Amino acid sequence: MCVTCTGGQHQNHNIIGVEFAHTELKGVLAAKYPHVSQSMQSIASQLQQVQEEEEQTENSGRDAEDMLEVKRRKVCQFVNESLDLMKNQINKRKMEKLSLLGKQREKLEQQMESLRQGKSAIETALQDLEAVSFLQGFKDLLKRLEAMSDFTFVKTAPLNALNFSKEEINSDVLIKLNKNFLEKIQSPRRRVG
Repeated sequence: MCVTCTGGQHQNHNIIGVEFAHTELKGVLAAKYPHVSQSMQSIASQLQQVQEEEEQTENSGRDAEDMLEVKRRKVCQFVNESLDLMKNQINKRKMEKLSLLGKQREKLEQQMESLRQGKSAIETALQDLEAVSFLQGFKDLLKRLEAMSDFTFVKTAPLNALNFSKEEINSDVLIKLNKNFLEKIQSPRRRVG
């Protein structure tokens, strides 16, 4: 209603009674009510679906993280066991070689000691001025020296450094697998929507 109309002076305005306007406009609103109510129900349903999907996403994300944590532990355990196995193989081969080298060293030390004794005996015999004494010990000394001459023909195992390239290659394969896997995870994927 305009101010002029309330004072009773209508200037070319279409006028209707307040009660009639009230009833007519109420009808317009009443006609819109079912649509608004229906829209609310539709949006409420969609809202519930979104909330359920949010909850499912949260749960599935948490489940996926838990599953990945279990798998991470298994991967770490596998890597640790693999590296421990490689270390044990290296240690076993090292100990075997050290044992062989220790035996060679002991044998060479024994031979060296025998040669020192032989050298000392020769030096003593060469200094012996008494002919009879020299001749009496000569035959025995010569036998000892001939036995020692065999030492020069004793061949020792080659002193090659141990080769751990197989273990290095195996550990490099583990690293490469993990690196490739990480790169695959990080590569752009299609968006889910």
